[in-house]
Amino acid sequence: MKFTSILFACLTIFVAACSTNSQEQNSDEEQFKSIITPVSQSQSAVESEEANYNLQRKIIKEGEVAFQTSDIIATEKFIKETITKVNGYIGSENIREVSERKEHVITVKVPAKNFDTFLSAISSNAGEFDKKNITTKDVTEDFIDTEARIKAMQTVEARYFELLKQAKNIEEMLKVEAELTNVRQQIESAQGHINYLTDKTSFSSLTIIFYPPPVVLAELKVITFGEKFKHGLQNGWQIILSILIGLANIWPLLLIGSSIAFLLYFQQKKRKFVRI
Repeated sequence: MKFTSILFACLTIFVAACSTNSQEQNSDEEQFKSIITPVSQSQSAVESEEANYNLQRKIIKEGEVAFQTSDIIATEKFIKETITKVNGYIGSENIREVSERKEHVITVKVPAKNFDTFLSAISSNAGEFDKKNITTKDVTEDFIDTEARIKAMQTVEARYFELLKQAKNIEEMLKVEAELTNVRQQIESAQGHINYLTDKTSFSSLTIIFYPPPVVLAELKVITFGEKFKHGLQNGWQIILSILIGLANIWPLLLIGSSIAFLLYFQQKKRKFVRI
């Protein structure tokens, strides 16, 4: 009977650790005050730790920038060299077709403390961003709350271990182990969330998109009748000049040909005169 009462007390502690709302304690729990007291002390320690967290906020910072570049290869080289300088790494890299142009996309992870320095370097190289979107999210409260729940559940877990040692039969052992398994799952889930927040706040993410400038096509100009007539006169004059230049180039032939034609004409006329 005593074992069952202690088990009930641990269940009550576990429910209180997972709930954010305060509940009134039943009068029957007074006899388990010695068990509940350590949990309260643990909670006080968490509240003290919360004050320390206020000095260092947990911030998730992410961003995306896009810009044009006339030299894709040089820009890519600069980005990768800068990543190394700020102790970052490339999360992903790909090339995609968007509106008949190739966009180079690099997702970079950099230490949170170096994010602004890295962004400033990219901005200096790009000159001007076509797109810039930087977001921040404060997860300090979520981080503290999750750690508090982990500490409270770990206290409950320790109580279940004590109950497991006091179990007198298989039935009691199975009841305690079932609750212990549930507590462990809650702790693992909360710890996974802590790890996720730690990773997100330790390294900031920046997606860099760069692409060549668009090709400007010359506009088709409509030519009017007056312009066509003017071009026609100019072309006709050019033809005349070309002919004159051509004749100037063959003037020796023209001279020789004219001389031969004159001699033939003169001889023919002389023959006619002799016959008469």
